[in-house]
Amino acid sequence: MDRSTKEAALGLVNLRRQNAAWQLLASRRAPLIITCLKSLFERRDASIPVDEMEQALADMLAEHANDEEFEVGTDYVLEARRELRDWISRRLVVERRAT
Repeated sequence: MDRSTKEAALGLVNLRRQNAAWQLLASRRAPLIITCLKSLFERRDASIPVDEMEQALADMLAEHANDEEFEVGTDYVLEARRELRDWISRRLVVERRAT
């Protein structure tokens, strides 16, 4: 690998570490979460309560529990909560206070 190829690869690694879109795509469960959030936002015009997002994601994880691609455990609600909290902490999903 020449120097410019290494620099380009390192640039992409840095993007993956720092850019929300790259983090989203690098997540193992990104297809499930994107699909879940897309379906929730298509049904509503405003924000979605976190507990509703957690339940919808838990339901989707349960649907894919036997799919090795997503490595889903047995406590779907806990996994959904952790996944969503991780996305919120990385600012991939924004949590807003109710007004």
